[in-house]
Amino acid sequence: MKICVEIPEYDGNSINVIWENKSKYSVEVDGNQVVLRGNKEALVSLAKQMLYLANNDIQHGAHVHFNSFFTGNPEDENELIIEKTE
Repeated sequence: MKICVEIPEYDGNSINVIWENKSKYSVEVDGNQVVLRGNKEALVSLAKQMLYLANNDIQHGAHVHFNSFFTGNPEDENELIIEKTE
């Protein structure tokens, strides 16, 4: 299967947050396991976000916080942070 996606170019200012409409996900920590659950839109959004960070000239340490604003559930305790290294 070949999938083509459009990833925005980094403009040198703020990092784009990529989030599809109707996306829903949750993050659970269970001992030494992290479980990330999401519908199709959320999983595609997170994949695009990772591709955006990986394929643009963005400084190391740049990151995006996905918190209860994105999950749509204010009771979510766990926040997902995607960060670029090296």
